[in-house]
Amino acid sequence: MILDSHTHHPAPQPEGIISCSPRDFSAVVNQKYSVGIHPWIVGECTEDDFRQLDTLARRQDVVAIGEAGIDLQHKGAAPMYRQLQAFRRQIALSEEVGKPLVIHDVKAHDVVLALHKEYSPRQPWIIHGFRGKPSVLRMLMRPGVYFSFGEKYNVETLRAIPATLLLAETDESPLSIADIIDSLSRDRGEELRPIIEKNTAALFR
Repeated sequence: MILDSHTHHPAPQPEGIISCSPRDFSAVVNQKYSVGIHPWIVGECTEDDFRQLDTLARRQDVVAIGEAGIDLQHKGAAPMYRQLQAFRRQIALSEEVGKPLVIHDVKAHDVVLALHKEYSPRQPWIIHGFRGKPSVLRMLMRPGVYFSFGEKYNVETLRAIPATLLLAETDESPLSIADIIDSLSRDRGEELRPIIEKNTAALFR
């Protein structure tokens, strides 16, 4: 059963989906993956990387595309136009292969929302590591958009989000996914593991 919707820990994660770039992909039996081109590395990627991503996206053990997206804060991120080009290509790929898109959204909520309106995607979009305020949650809450909470989050937002849209992740945290779900459950005031299991199972197949 998948509980961890997004992790960068390289060791086998039977309860998690390992997120990696095409260059870093190395399959392990019974492991699930999300493969994409992160906005921080867009500037160094070539057409070969995108071709490799296209190939990997069709594997059965790759259950999602990403993380992809826009980062308007990180100093090392590629120029906006390059990030946008890469994001658009991965939106299209997600739709083509019929797999969810995992999104890195830093100070780019307006851009992400505009693209969702433009594409009206059939595939789910998952905003990973979501820490936004309730007002940002309401802005981004469109059909097919889900929110993954990690070690750090806005408690008020956690209590406001509909349970059907909630996922959990470790990302790069040293905490286990069980610890993170326990923390989310305490702050929300209800046992979230069954809900997160159900939501994750419905998204990643």
